[in-house]
Amino acid sequence: MPTNNKKSTGRRDNHSVVINHQVLSPDQGLLIGNGDLSVSIYQRQTEIVWRFGKGDVWDRRHKTDQNSKPATMDEIRNGLKNESWVTPAYGGAVQALKGSKNPKRTLEILTHPESEKYPYPVAKPVGELTLHWPQDLNNLKITQKLTIEDGIVDIVCQWPDGEKMTIECFIHPELNVLIVNWKLTGFHTGSPQPFFKASPLWLSLYRWPDPTIEEFSQRWMNEYNCPMYKGGLDVEAPPLPPPQVVNHKELPVIEQKFYPEPTFPKGFKYWFGCISNQFVEPTDTGVLKEARLFISPVRAQKFEDVCEFMTIDQQLRDGTLDYPQAKVYQGWAAIAVTTSSDKGGPEQEFARIKKLLKNKPETVVANWRKECVETSQKFWSASRVQISEKMLEELWYVHLHISRCLYRKGTIPPGLFMPSTIYDYSLWHGDYHTNYNIQQCFWGFLTANHPELDEAYFKIMDFHNYIGKKIAKDYCGTRGTFIQISGYPLFAKDDPIGTGCMGRMPYMTGWAPEIFWFHYLYTADKKFLRDTAYPFIKDCALFYTDFLTLGEDGLYHSFPSCWGEEGYDGTMEKNFDALQTMLYADSSMRMAIEAAKILNIDHNLQKDWQERIDNLAPGKGESEWRPIKESEEERHQKFNFPVFLPGENYRFPNKWKFAQRWWGWMDKLTISWIRDVRGGQFVPDKDFSELLKVLRRWRHPNGLMWPMPVRYYGRPGGWTEILGIIQPLQEMMLQSWDKVIRVFPVWPKGVKAAFEQLRAEGAFLISAEFDGKKIADVKIKSIVGNVCTFANPWFGKKVAVINIKTKKIILKSENEILTFNTKPQMEYGLRVVK
Repeated sequence: MPTNNKKSTGRRDNHSVVINHQVLSPDQGLLIGNGDLSVSIYQRQTEIVWRFGKGDVWDRRHKTDQNSKPATMDEIRNGLKNESWVTPAYGGAVQALKGSKNPKRTLEILTHPESEKYPYPVAKPVGELTLHWPQDLNNLKITQKLTIEDGIVDIVCQWPDGEKMTIECFIHPELNVLIVNWKLTGFHTGSPQPFFKASPLWLSLYRWPDPTIEEFSQRWMNEYNCPMYKGGLDVEAPPLPPPQVVNHKELPVIEQKFYPEPTFPKGFKYWFGCISNQFVEPTDTGVLKEARLFISPVRAQKFEDVCEFMTIDQQLRDGTLDYPQAKVYQGWAAIAVTTSSDKGGPEQEFARIKKLLKNKPETVVANWRKECVETSQKFWSASRVQISEKMLEELWYVHLHISRCLYRKGTIPPGLFMPSTIYDYSLWHGDYHTNYNIQQCFWGFLTANHPELDEAYFKIMDFHNYIGKKIAKDYCGTRGTFIQISGYPLFAKDDPIGTGCMGRMPYMTGWAPEIFWFHYLYTADKKFLRDTAYPFIKDCALFYTDFLTLGEDGLYHSFPSCWGEEGYDGTMEKNFDALQTMLYADSSMRMAIEAAKILNIDHNLQKDWQERIDNLAPGKGESEWRPIKESEEERHQKFNFPVFLPGENYRFPNKWKFAQRWWGWMDKLTISWIRDVRGGQFVPDKDFSELLKVLRRWRHPNGLMWPMPVRYYGRPGGWTEILGIIQPLQEMMLQSWDKVIRVFPVWPKGVKAAFEQLRAEGAFLISAEFDGKKIADVKIKSIVGNVCTFANPWFGKKVAVINIKTKKIILKSENEILTFNTKPQMEYGLRVVK
């Protein structure tokens, strides 16, 4: 379990995840990465396994050419209004209660597209590295330790007779290379070993052949009793071509090719190879059709018959042969993953890495280790938390560490699942799912003072927006963009979900711009607002500008509209002015107005947006869905975060204890926890212990929380959406969503906590402590010099705001809210005036 160590690495503390047992699946193993390449570490009976994942490794085949023509919004409106369409959200019987003038077209529109029957587009695993220790050593004792601030994993394996194996591994901060160093000691003449003249340990690097979806689906069903892959397999869906071993200047390398498609017209491919002080040789895998490399200090010995082993063993017993004298076996390996996304393609990038290791490779590897540590420590110097309830402190460090491993500017971000934990096919294709899933990953990065991680979200929206503009123009008849529920890291030729009731849900477009807007609010970066955020926010608002229709009542209406993932029930009411759609339309246009005002542009559009907001019809379904106290919190209505909370029923908000609500699964815990913290429903002294029960239940050995139950979905991989769970924890310590900065606004008594340089809206870095009874040591660093509005941490007492550099008091006040001017890069402190 994660621990807090005092050993210094240039910081005042060091956080570790320690696992004192074998873990049997990659989603439970320790994870390291550089924001592009990630690796999960797990074990088999006599093996340590590194599973590799990379965000751009996708089978991008997208069979939209067989789909029916995407539906237009006018066709949907006509069907719902004049034909009373009925269809379930996820497919099933289709009806037109009033009859259809064109039954064939009605069936096309209400049926999910043919392309959804295929198992791709889909993220793919890269392959695995396996270290084989002596097979006959029994009673293993293993310790696996991730040092978070260093980005390094250490593994110690020990056996009762004194044999000991130590392993250190890390990933270069920029090059997509895993370094593994190993050392085996205490392996004496009495130790069991497989055969003479070979190292007692060796490594294998391999990629298996892609299975058919039928084979994969049946295995999934057999293992988990989960039918998630059983539907829609009535199409011919050939797997990827088998991997091959190719030679790069006499060094064997594994190559996996993908079929040509529009994003990579010549076909995507990657190389997976090893540069080492050991021999690296291809292995004949016969009918298995694997691509496999053998890595050992001695060349692979080929034995045709087990009798050869027995002969050698007898010679050892007779004394004809001597036991080897070596007592120490050690080595290193650099495992590189290069792809078509690299400059010059996988061949040139692999050659570059190989050249870097040509001269004095051990020195190069040592320098890479130093770079890994320095880069890691620089990341963790940006902010810090300390909580006496260690599980919460660990939650923050572990999930932020994994986020750092997965996201980096200039790379392809993962979708629903962490790349180093996935299998050959993924639920929902492993897509960029915009219900809430992909947005939630990024909720905590700004408060954690890591705005650079948001760059991955902007890349995701590039793919959505690429096809979204076509959908808006050609099928919705609007300006701007239409953000679909599903997206992929490819340049789609046409609407990925052009038919079926889920293909025209208009609320995701309002979800999409929030990270762009929040990024500006927390950084106050006007260049970013002008060049990156506003163009996208504007496109989303333009969609609603044209999509909303003016009714005879003088109000703007949304038709069609929906909640979450819903079908059609034959009535207009359910699909008319649904609250979720209306709130997102409202918030999207408000973001656009505020951004345009800051930039002093698009004055006529500002008027258009404001006119629609002022005359927007009220959303339907408030009694069931509207968040508690929303009417009292203007901010919720203005810039939602989140304004709509899927899956949660608010008619009976206090019916269940906190723990009971999330005992079966906790997919919406992050959303509801934020809602409860902001809305006053989370009562720290009552709910804190319940929260801990839930977190303990869903915590895996590597510290990762698990939002979806295995009993429903099996083990598809680590769910990326859980990474947003750091935000409600942060908001218990620091809030600024209503333009007022509050420290420890929802924190339980008796639980000590401190944080350094968490970020608040307005571009302020805040530090504070809570000793279990009272708040102390409040500091504010102003990044750009905005006016600071701060809730008095000691309301009822006079407070002084002090410029830390000049020691001058700039404000004294007993007011509940303190407002004062700041200067760029200046630090201020708050203290009680006696």
